[in-house]
Amino acid sequence: MSSPNIISTKYDQIISKGKAILQEEAQAILTTGIDLGESFYHAVEMITECKGKIVVTGIGKSGWIGRKISSTMSSLGIPAVYMSPAEGLHGDLGIVQKDDIVLAISKSGESQEISDILPTLKKIESKMIAITANENSTMGKHADIVLTLSIEREACHMNLAPTTSTTVTLALGDALALVVSEQIGFTSNDFALYHPGGSLGKRLTLNVEDLLASDSYTFVSIDDKFQDIVMELTKRPLGGTVVLDHDKKMIGIITDGDLRRSIEKHGEHSFQLKASEIMTKNPIVINKGITAGQAIQVMEKNQREISVIPVMDKNEYVGMLRLHDILKLG
Repeated sequence: MSSPNIISTKYDQIISKGKAILQEEAQAILTTGIDLGESFYHAVEMITECKGKIVVTGIGKSGWIGRKISSTMSSLGIPAVYMSPAEGLHGDLGIVQKDDIVLAISKSGESQEISDILPTLKKIESKMIAITANENSTMGKHADIVLTLSIEREACHMNLAPTTSTTVTLALGDALALVVSEQIGFTSNDFALYHPGGSLGKRLTLNVEDLLASDSYTFVSIDDKFQDIVMELTKRPLGGTVVLDHDKKMIGIITDGDLRRSIEKHGEHSFQLKASEIMTKNPIVINKGITAGQAIQVMEKNQREISVIPVMDKNEYVGMLRLHDILKLG
């Protein structure tokens, strides 16, 4: 059995090594960011003006990173596909057209599979952006633009397994995709169009009125007493209710928190107070027609987190929306 000191030492060594690896990879991203310059600008401009699509290629670990970059670009309104250079040698190069841009990934810039498709890419006359740590490599020399990875070594203890290089490439690909997306004017509505499924798509596409529960229309009248308010909040446990005047216009809101604060402030006298004396006047509201995602922004941007909020159709109150109703989407 190992002694406690040996176990402690091994634990410390493992945690220390894990932290060192993360710091090393993070530093490589920061260094690449510091070195970012003219080439990145021209790459963004080239992709922004592209009349075709982006064909991302890379072999091995670089291929998997290429797939992620391609997927990110597509989701941000930049038409992109991944092509394995090995498969490209056997017919898949037909996917590359003259108006396309090939985004080639290789740390060394000397991946044989990529080198083998370079002559054909030259004949097709497509543009090429290279991501590599060696701008003077075969791939680098064939590229129109080279994005250089600022990497001294891999985080692998043998300096062999692609680790730091793939991490930096992924981050650089994200930067490229996000900046281009902003340049082409891609909006949250566009994003929602490409993400119709899942909780993210629902938050972006569902309107707040679609999320109102069947018992969301909760209210008390301006002259209702403390007991009436408690009964309403018990009957419809939404966390709050609105106060309507004699013309059925909303003039305030009462939450569970308002009741607690009333008791703390007024004690037993709270039970004699009317709704108009307990409510919060001019509450924050959201309008029918905004998306669930926009509602979350309204509810979270205030100093005090809002967990329940009235939904209005112009000046007419239509129901109470809970933050829970949005978050349960996923």
